[in-house]
Amino acid sequence: MASHPYYPLDAVLPDYQPSTVSLPVILALFGGNTAAGRLVGEHTLFAMLWKEYALSDSRYLTGDVFTLCIEHITVFLWGPLSLLTTIAIIRRSPTRHFLQVIVCTAHLYGVMLYYATNWADHRLTGVSYSRPEFLYYWVYYVGFNAPWFCVPLGKTKTPL
Repeated sequence: MASHPYYPLDAVLPDYQPSTVSLPVILALFGGNTAAGRLVGEHTLFAMLWKEYALSDSRYLTGDVFTLCIEHITVFLWGPLSLLTTIAIIRRSPTRHFLQVIVCTAHLYGVMLYYATNWADHRLTGVSYSRPEFLYYWVYYVGFNAPWFCVPLGKTKTPL
């Protein structure tokens, strides 16, 4: 079995291949390119970015059922609803307030479950899915997900 930098260190990642490009190069290339594929063994730009982010939460590579479910709900339900909410705000539709409540509640609930399941796994089983280094834990795991908690809690000002 190939070793990898994802926590827990004994997580099974079949066909894992490490990124062959440094993070600054990956970020520079990301500008306008994306690609799809089975990410663990791929060397596409999108796969390299995905693997970099997964250092903060390896559940994105291990096929964790909760993470897959919550991300599918976010992409296929909350994403389109967020777009509709944006359109309602731009058009000053009376439904914008109701839609904002739904979208904000959904994102708060999703991110709380995201953090809570990882915390509970760590607390109850001792398994951590995030590397402890500052960049991976505080910047990627906490920082990149904090807007999904902070923004919905913030006061939204919409013109009447």
